[in-house]
Amino acid sequence: MSRPLNNEDSLLTATLAGVTAGLVQSSLTYPFEFMKTSLQLRRNLPGAKAWTPPDFGKVYFTGLSAVAIGAATKAVVRVSTFTAFSKFMADEDNRTTAPRVVTAGLLTGITESFIVVPFESIKTTMINRVQAGAGKPVAVPPTEIKLPEKPETAAKGPAATAPVTIKDKKRVARPTGTIKPPTVHYGQIDTSVSGLLGNIKEMYKDRGLRAFVQGFFPTVARQAANSAVRFTTYSALKHWLTNPEDSEYGRLSAASGFGLGLLSSGAMVLATQPIDVVKTRLQSIHGIKEYRSSLQCAYKIFVEEGVMTFWAGTLPRFCKAGLSGAIIFATYESVSNVLNAASQKKPFPPGEE
Repeated sequence: MSRPLNNEDSLLTATLAGVTAGLVQSSLTYPFEFMKTSLQLRRNLPGAKAWTPPDFGKVYFTGLSAVAIGAATKAVVRVSTFTAFSKFMADEDNRTTAPRVVTAGLLTGITESFIVVPFESIKTTMINRVQAGAGKPVAVPPTEIKLPEKPETAAKGPAATAPVTIKDKKRVARPTGTIKPPTVHYGQIDTSVSGLLGNIKEMYKDRGLRAFVQGFFPTVARQAANSAVRFTTYSALKHWLTNPEDSEYGRLSAASGFGLGLLSSGAMVLATQPIDVVKTRLQSIHGIKEYRSSLQCAYKIFVEEGVMTFWAGTLPRFCKAGLSGAIIFATYESVSNVLNAASQKKPFPPGEE
């Protein structure tokens, strides 16, 4: 089924509305982003302690500066690119179809990935550094190996220290207690570094330009899936709620935009969460050394930590994604409606000089 592309917003309207929506969304939902990333960075191995959320404060906004800049830039690319792709793929009658909407969403997600990756990497580094604590490396607590207690029948006295032959091997004293294998560290994390510029400088110093493109491929996959599901769901629901025969077809109130954004954003969380976990691990400070590739990262998580680790941080991401989509679309609809109404008004009433 096709639908017309009536009442298209201008590029200027889409840009201003997108930037405003991106800044508002990133600021209001960032505490959920902090919790999600913190949970995804935690290694879920035997002996590892559960993540304890810190007291609410400015720590929950660590990395917001990078995300805010990236969100504003991403919003421009997302809205304007999706609008441009949709218009480009419309037929001669300026009508589009569901497959074309999906294609436009995929292309939009791939395009915005080039903008997202550097800012996502900076954000993850900043949160990873905060998690490290006062000069302590972010490492997995070693697995304690419990050994059997010393048998009561073990040899005592001089016989216990006498040379043992092969025939006397039953009298060999076995170690008892707990063995703590050494933890493998990939280097200390300098927690004295702070601020956006300080972390950018440290990232380039330690890892070079590669630090800003870590996790590129899983980010592309995640963004493409996010945009495709979100925009497809939103467009379908918007088309269902509005009357194509109405001259105001495509216009939604802020409340309707909020509701549709909530539904469309929540639809993609469970399906893309494993990709998001792999992306976060690869973008950690020691991600390059610990995980050589996306496939190896996924394999190590599955073997060492279990399949449920792929959904670490699902709840905070669901809250963030639901609110983000709702805020973005509600703000976008509100701002675009105001700008469209303002553009149709003249500076002086008719008949006045």
